[in-house]
This record gives sequence, C-alpha cells and structure tokens, in this order.
Amino acid sequence: MKKLDFKSKKWDKELRNLEEVIKGTNGKFVEFHNLSVLGDFNTLPDKRKYLGYLSACVLNYYSIACDYYIMNNSDYRAVDYIYLSGISGILADRLGKEADRNKYQYKRISENELSLYELIATDEAEIDFFKDKDSVIYHIYCGNYDKAECLLQSIEMNDSIEEGCLYDTIEYLKAIYMAIIARNEELFNEELAKRIRKYRKNMVGYSTIIDVISIALIKMARKAEINYHLDVIEIPKIFFDKNYRIDKEKLEPVFYEEALEKCK
Repeated sequence: MKKLDFKSKKWDKELRNLEEVIKGTNGKFVEFHNLSVLGDFNTLPDKRKYLGYLSACVLNYYSIACDYYIMNNSDYRAVDYIYLSGISGILADRLGKEADRNKYQYKRISENELSLYELIATDEAEIDFFKDKDSVIYHIYCGNYDKAECLLQSIEMNDSIEEGCLYDTIEYLKAIYMAIIARNEELFNEELAKRIRKYRKNMVGYSTIIDVISIALIKMARKAEINYHLDVIEIPKIFFDKNYRIDKEKLEPVFYEEALEKCK
C-alpha cells in the first residue's frame, strides 16, 4: 500500500487560519460559533423552536470539536463536542427533522446518518438511535453482514473525485463496507487510505479536520476483527482511548431535557 503522510500540507494552513480567527475573538473561539441562535427561533411554535435550535447546534458543535482538536491534538473536548453534535442530531431527528445538510455543506449525508456516525465514533451509539433499521449502517453496526451485503448490491459504487466532496454517502463508502463484510483487512485499509487521499484534495477551508466517518468505520470494522493500520491526523488517537469516558450527566446539548420531553 502506498504510504500516506500523517498530515497534508493544507493542515498547517488551516491552523494558521484558525489562529487568525481566534485573535479576532480575543481568544474566545468557542463563543465565536453561533450558539446563541435561540433568539431566531423564539417566535416559532414550541416543537419547531427546539428542532431549529438543535439542528443549528449539530454543525456548530462539530465545528467547535474541530477547533479544539486542531489547536491541541490531545484535547478530549473534541470527543465531547462530537458527541454533543451527534446527540443533538438524533434529538432533532426525533423531533421530526427530515431535511439534509445541503444548506451548510456540499453533498452532505442525511443528518440522522451523520449523527449515527458521530455517536459510533464516540462509542455512544444505541440501537434505538437508528431510525432506519434496514440500512447498511445499521446492519454493519449490528454485525448482520449478509443483510448489509444484500443492500449494497443495489447501490452503484462511486469512485469519482469531486471538488468539495467529503465522500460520506454510501456510494462512496461501498468499497470500504464491502471490505468489512469480506473481513479483508488489507483491502479495508487500502480503501480507507484511498478515501483520505481524495478528500485531502479539497481546498483550504474545506479540509476534513476530524474524520468521524472513518473513525466510525474503523470501530465497526473492529467488530469484524479487522485492524486499522494507518496513522493520519484526521483520525485522532483520543477517540480510541478506552480509558476516556464522556460524562453524560454533565455534558448535554442545550435544552436536552426539554427536547426529550417534546419527543414523547
């Protein structure tokens, strides 16, 4: 397998860009993110208010996680905020959100799927979180490989390179999933590296900082006794620290309890 560098040359440019942003916020880079959007939703009916706010939090929590990580690769708050992004998306989905993220990023997967990847990446996924229990993600996560392979047969693989694309939909991930199903460790690592090379071609500002898709795929592959051999900066080692536990009693999305109540 062709050697994959630990990080791309764009990484240092992203770091410099972030440092400039932080200077402009007097070091309060978390507050810089738009987590004070509740006012925009105060005039909406109750259920839609929580839905709108949680949906806005999904992207913002992910961005905060990336900022913490790019500034300090050992900052476990990156794990915490990926979890917050994932659980916010699941709650938004339960409140009835069906829209995707196209208004935020190019060719994003559905919010429910992204949230599942984030929760799998943080070891906080539960079976009840899967809205579609007949999806490839669900069956791979549960080890139902025959069923997953059956679903993948109808999906046409996409191996193209597209500017700004994050290669996170099933057609881009099919080869990786098929490698898991085949328990082919070498092929799994080759296909994972291939995907990383492709998204590294994106311009600065579209760089992948925390690759939650690959982290989740690695953790699902481990259930099939497949080991991960790459060492790249976009796949943080802190996500694989078995000694770290998210304190869910202290770490909740804004209006978590209220949103849960609205889901009943």
